[in-house]
Amino acid sequence: MNPYQPLEDRYVTLGPHRVRYWQAGDAGPAVVLVHALGASVEYWARVMPTLARHHRVFALDLLGFGLSDKPDLPYGEALLAGVVRDFADGMGLERFHLVGNSMGGAVSQRVARENPQRIASLALVCSGGLGTAISPRVRLLSVALVGEFLARPRPEMTKRLIRGGMVVREGAPRELLDASLAHARSPGARRAFLATLRNGIRLDGQRPAIVDAHRAAFPRMTWPTLVMTGDRDPIIPTDHDDAIRAIPLLTTHRFAGCGHYPQLEQPEAFCDVLLRFLEAAPTPAASGATGVGALTAQRTLSPA
Repeated sequence: MNPYQPLEDRYVTLGPHRVRYWQAGDAGPAVVLVHALGASVEYWARVMPTLARHHRVFALDLLGFGLSDKPDLPYGEALLAGVVRDFADGMGLERFHLVGNSMGGAVSQRVARENPQRIASLALVCSGGLGTAISPRVRLLSVALVGEFLARPRPEMTKRLIRGGMVVREGAPRELLDASLAHARSPGARRAFLATLRNGIRLDGQRPAIVDAHRAAFPRMTWPTLVMTGDRDPIIPTDHDDAIRAIPLLTTHRFAGCGHYPQLEQPEAFCDVLLRFLEAAPTPAASGATGVGALTAQRTLSPA
């Protein structure tokens, strides 16, 4: 298994707020990695060095998470999509490949549809926003007071939140658990976590209006799109298989024996699948209005 390799903490100021990021690689196309709800750049530590052999790779802590600032703002998909766009601006990335895990997948879908001319490809990893189904224990966090109680930053809760989404528990090393607990204990973290969750999730599942907005955009996605899932994901079931067929340039891959975080649980396989997709992905013209959008190629990536 790829070792857990933390990188140097860097910061960029976006408006009045500081955002932490990691960067690896100094040549090749740019790839931006967007983490899950309650996660941080540490979730990409097993895969960034491998991806950086061929790409310039950036992972950021979204506003309200990790070591980024946690101001009192209306957290949700719209705000966080703006953070990703502003981060790309700050890094001087005119066009880039975008990879989002879980909530980061929902955020990435919004970034793409609002900035289509900037997206070279989109990879969704156990993504939110594709369907309404989600784990009952995540839905329970949307309930007032119950969520505040359950989301208290305690070591056992941190372990359950991370390892509870995994099949390969060894994918969550002690360093990741320690960092996640420290982030959860920082001022404003619980408020940002619950506000973000409740923006997209209610007691009966992911909010239909948000899912409907994503699905309405599927036929207009003119960039190559990879949808990756874990066949034993306990957080987001794959109830969206029929819906994603509306995406024109669609590639799919399902990791066997894997949960919600393939980049942690199966990092070698994750890198292999993502790098093969990026290598094969045709690059849309800068205008985003080429004949690429007329293509309807759909395929499934199998293990090499």
